[in-house]
Amino acid sequence: MKIKAGDVDVGSLSIDDSVGSIQVDADHVHGELSGKNVGSIEISALSTTNFTLGDLPRLHTFRWTSRNIDTAGVFHGHHIAELLISSKNLELLADLDLPAIEMLVLDTPRVRDIGPVGRLASLRTLWLTAAHQDFTAWDPPPPQLTTLTCNRNSSALRRLDGLERCQKLRTLTLADARLTDVSALRDHPALERLDLSRTSVADLRPLGKPSKLTSIQVAGRKVRGDRIRAALVPFLEPASSLVRSAADKKKKRRGNAKLPATKKRRIAKIETLLLSRDFERIDQGVELVAALDDEATLRSLLEGVRYVAPTTRQSRLVSDGVLESSSVVLPYRRHAMRLLLSIAKEDCALEELRQSVNSLCIGGRRTKKEVVEISLRGLDRFPSLSVLWLEEARALLSQQTFRDTTVKELRLEHIGGDLDELALPSSLRVLKANGANLGTLPSGWECLTDLTLVGSSLPFSALQSTRDAQSIHIFGKGVSLPPQTVEHFASLPHLKELTLISCPVSNIEALGSSTLRTLVLLGGTQLDDFSGLVELPVEELWLSPGSSTQSIDLAPLAKLPKLRRLGIRARASQLRNLEALSHLEAATLPSSLEPLPGDIWEAARVPSPSLVGQSVLS
Repeated sequence: MKIKAGDVDVGSLSIDDSVGSIQVDADHVHGELSGKNVGSIEISALSTTNFTLGDLPRLHTFRWTSRNIDTAGVFHGHHIAELLISSKNLELLADLDLPAIEMLVLDTPRVRDIGPVGRLASLRTLWLTAAHQDFTAWDPPPPQLTTLTCNRNSSALRRLDGLERCQKLRTLTLADARLTDVSALRDHPALERLDLSRTSVADLRPLGKPSKLTSIQVAGRKVRGDRIRAALVPFLEPASSLVRSAADKKKKRRGNAKLPATKKRRIAKIETLLLSRDFERIDQGVELVAALDDEATLRSLLEGVRYVAPTTRQSRLVSDGVLESSSVVLPYRRHAMRLLLSIAKEDCALEELRQSVNSLCIGGRRTKKEVVEISLRGLDRFPSLSVLWLEEARALLSQQTFRDTTVKELRLEHIGGDLDELALPSSLRVLKANGANLGTLPSGWECLTDLTLVGSSLPFSALQSTRDAQSIHIFGKGVSLPPQTVEHFASLPHLKELTLISCPVSNIEALGSSTLRTLVLLGGTQLDDFSGLVELPVEELWLSPGSSTQSIDLAPLAKLPKLRRLGIRARASQLRNLEALSHLEAATLPSSLEPLPGDIWEAARVPSPSLVGQSVLS
């Protein structure tokens, strides 16, 4: 229901059980708002006079923008999970009482005391604009807080005192705050991402060694190499923000200092090739090193190279020596590191470093607008490599080399060009692809056990050659699998999990003879008639009709013989005959974007509609 008028009395609105969301855009709002199935409310008004909330048992999300809000007490007694308050005049939060709140956005620049936020026991995500100088007013702090963002208007923030008690805090964004000291975060046990963009923080040594830190955003300023611990250097974003002192630059050549003059000149010529922005010239340089067959030369070129792998997507070779680089030349430098390491002999000192590489992420992004090719050459010489992530590249080079690798899991994301030479290795078991032309992949699908494909064009013939698949997740705009492909899935002897999008119910009926335990049906699937699905053997069923407003009759699902868990992303007003499912162990209408069954990428998750309530069944 959308209402736009000068003056709105919300108490006089005709709100029946079919109304799930209300949007009001007015100059003045007053009255008491009630609605049995209203889950989402958005009010934008110049003033709200005598505005109250009445009987709203399903209320989940509230967005309130008004110039003259002076109290948050209007929400008392309501189990709201997501709340946004935007007001230039609100100064006090003393009456903030939200026991079920999970996400809170406070755009309230006049609030000085944020102490009441500490009482929110369920709060996980907080976006804060307030005139507070630190976080010592939290006593205790929100115990479940994992994400904190202090946006551009939090210029009064000077210190982080108090955040050391937020032991579950994983993401902290402090862009534009007038900070100079981050010592309150020293050795934080859970912190993963820290955004210090455009702040005044110049010394990162007080951070200590946070064990889970994987990203430090410092966009807009430079960090001197002697003001950050060496262990944190790989996590700087962008990498080009690091400024090394003259003493550090001399260390680059330390490995060459002990070499004879003739070798130094030879290495200088090789370095010219290795530091070029051309894969062929880099390959030529590596071939010259291999021809020299001199371990000392190879070690001098790889001086300062180390392997870091905080997560699979961030696993890479980095260098603070000759091959140190900024983001603009990063794809070329890392190619040189990998290729040089690949030619090291098995009995040399570099073998331990090569053996430690068990996962790699290789990307082709140079700048915000430009990506280049990436080469797979040399990967067959890494005996422990089991996970390979290839992302953002114009094309793949040396594809045939991939066939001889030991990779068990391959992830492709936004890869251009044809993959007609990418022969899958016999060791591969997991393939996850997003935005790659999979229609040109040759054979090798037979032994895959886990398959996730995101894209608008999918290789249906290849899907029908799968033999050992246990988990298959198919996403894509406008993708609808042909009946014969679904029938093939039904014949797979080990298939346990399946995700389909835009699949007619008539096609899904073929899965009645499958070994499925978990089935996920996403947006575009017609969910108006489940009568043909009563033979499905699934124990878990997840449904998301997308933006559809169709009515969903759940009574036929009660006939599914093994169904124990049901998840639905839909408005409660769309669901009929809920009482028929009272025998289930769990039947929920998620209050947030819970992970779908299987390891589905964040990019593949389907945006949630306006959700209402925590549980469909009481």
